[in-house]
Amino acid sequence: MTDGSLCAIQAKCFDENRDIPKSELDSFISAASHRTFQHRLLVSTTDGLSANAKRMLADQHVVRVMRSDLESSLEVWAASIDDLSAPVQPKYSPRPLAPPAGIE
Repeated sequence: MTDGSLCAIQAKCFDENRDIPKSELDSFISAASHRTFQHRLLVSTTDGLSANAKRMLADQHVVRVMRSDLESSLEVWAASIDDLSAPVQPKYSPRPLAPPAGIE
């Protein structure tokens, strides 16, 4: 995070038609509740969550990135890992030297 805080992240790879039960998230919430983490993020390959899981994630202020979120943002993802490249850094241009200080 830009403020130096830490985010606990849980990724779940589930069949797109399956709901994630609360029991699958309990250990994540327990570990992420430590004061080390100020933020929590769930990333999932399904949109399904049980009612108890939804309630718990809302109560714990967990940000969710679900299948539909991933699919709707496909235009910003590379087609494969081979298509990824490091961002080009601008070349450094030194500033012109300041005129010498005059000693009077």
